[in-house]
Amino acid sequence: KQKRGIQSGDYVQINGGKISISSVLGNCIRANDYFYMTDGSLTMNGGGLNVTNGYFQMDGGSMSVSSSLKDVKIIDVETEFVDEDGDTIADATHGAFYLNNGDIAFNVRGDGSRFVKTDGDIVVKGGSIKGLMAGSSFLADDGEVENATAMKAGGVIKFLGGVHALSSSPSALGVRLLSSDNGMTFGGGVDISLADSSDLFRYVNSNGEDDAKNPAAIKSDNPVSINLCNMYIRTDNYSSGIWTEADIEINDGAVIVADCKQECIRIKKDRGSAKFNGGYFVGTTRSASSPFTGLVSPRGGFFCAG
Repeated sequence: KQKRGIQSGDYVQINGGKISISSVLGNCIRANDYFYMTDGSLTMNGGGLNVTNGYFQMDGGSMSVSSSLKDVKIIDVETEFVDEDGDTIADATHGAFYLNNGDIAFNVRGDGSRFVKTDGDIVVKGGSIKGLMAGSSFLADDGEVENATAMKAGGVIKFLGGVHALSSSPSALGVRLLSSDNGMTFGGGVDISLADSSDLFRYVNSNGEDDAKNPAAIKSDNPVSINLCNMYIRTDNYSSGIWTEADIEINDGAVIVADCKQECIRIKKDRGSAKFNGGYFVGTTRSASSPFTGLVSPRGGFFCAG
């Protein structure tokens, strides 16, 4: 009730058994070097799992997490893996969060909370991640907005396998399901479903002006590449389907961004374009004037939007 359920100055490894931890303050688990799970089941309630100087890796087993705490990071990996030039290492084995196999379920209800937060990369090669974001963004005491986000990477996000389903509640405000500073890649036959029902988070900024944070199923500050995968996105209210500050390329697979109230794909003006090189794409909106914001370039594959 005061600190952490399990703490190690080195690593925490789970190879079997059934472990259940509740924590209302601090973390359920804290490790310095790494957290590694190969089998068994782990249930965490309240606090999360923190790695201070290493990585999270899961090769098997099952994990279930639930929290209603405000501004909590359920899986928090603080390490940023960089090379000698200071560039983020994108190799899967050096990903700050690495899921190779196993099942993860989450239910995050606290405002400003995040299911996964890493300073480095998020790499998913198999297994499943399924869960709900039910908390809203909020305005912190320093005047900054703490975004409620399912999975946030300071590096890149790569989904290269497995079956995944992430969603947000209609009562939540300003939620982003996948958010990356350095771009995203989808491939390897991954099957991913994103349903963002979030609405705008409205607030008064430091200049005393009315402002808002837009929700999105996918938000990236750098290019998004979609290859061999099955992707289904549905959004409500003011949530965008795919929002990128750079190019988006669809090269293969099936991408459906359907029944959206806002744009299916949103690209910041003069920053990039949507390039459809192959595969199958369908984009439909309920009330937006156009399914796209930004330049669109259909080059190949099946393309249908309206």
